[in-house]
Amino acid sequence: MCRLSTALKPVMHTIKRRCSAFIASLLRCFLPVWLPLGLIAQNAPIMPADSLFRQEMDFGLYLLNVQLTDDAATVFARLDTTVGSQLPTPQADSLHYLRGMALYQLKQLLPGAEQLLQVSGKSTHFYASRFYAAYNLSYLGLPAVASGILTDVYFSPQDSLLHQLRRLQLSGNALLQRNFAQFDQLSAQFPSPYYQLQQEEQNLLLAYAKLKKVKQKSPAVAGMLSAVVPGLGKVYAGKPKQGIAAFLPVALLGAQAYENIRKRGINNGFSIFYTGLFSVFYIGNIWGSALSVHLTRQEQYYEIDQRILFDLHIPVRNIFGN
Repeated sequence: MCRLSTALKPVMHTIKRRCSAFIASLLRCFLPVWLPLGLIAQNAPIMPADSLFRQEMDFGLYLLNVQLTDDAATVFARLDTTVGSQLPTPQADSLHYLRGMALYQLKQLLPGAEQLLQVSGKSTHFYASRFYAAYNLSYLGLPAVASGILTDVYFSPQDSLLHQLRRLQLSGNALLQRNFAQFDQLSAQFPSPYYQLQQEEQNLLLAYAKLKKVKQKSPAVAGMLSAVVPGLGKVYAGKPKQGIAAFLPVALLGAQAYENIRKRGINNGFSIFYTGLFSVFYIGNIWGSALSVHLTRQEQYYEIDQRILFDLHIPVRNIFGN
């Protein structure tokens, strides 16, 4: 019996996956037709108790819950286009929040942030919308804008956790901007009394230490070193294997050019060919070494920044949910 159950597991998994795909395809086929029919009262003002609007919102929320996020975003977009301007504030807030979260899950971070920022201060989703919108913008390389959004939010003295969460977000954004003075000021109040933030605070302190250790090497020095010894500039940039790989072809071509000039003279066709090829590789080796310094630094920054963004994301999800 156990063997039969084990053998059937892959089959049941395949059936379940195909059923989900079939349901999704049906929804995609009939959604464009069904949704307008559900909104036949397009020109009538939508009242708070309007059952049709509630039905469409519940359907979109259901699609989110079963991870048909693309279809959910379509439902919310059609609602916004069709009746969005007629909605009372509470319903408009719910629509903007759910549409923004659907876009966030689809990695459409800029339009998601735009939707989330339309949630009014009276909504129960206001704080979540601001923190998620700020994170979206931080991820898009706009940490200064994200910090401005969070700084403008008012928290009551009783919202101690949210105060601490904002401090964490502002600290991470300061690191993303390489504003070490601001980070020192904000991180002076670490650690937070809340366990949801303590690990991420420690991670930001580690990221700060790593950023301070990133060596500001000079591209000019790398180029000069490679002019003296081909590939040495890449070793200086922290790429020893690339340095060896750059040295070998330049050295071989240089030796070949020298040998042809010595035996056949400088005006010989082979001598001109190998001398020209050597010159191209030699100059490319100098330029590549200077570029390696910049690329190595960018790689180090990128790796650290991705970790910072991860540590900003986790507390927001843990506190507000996805």
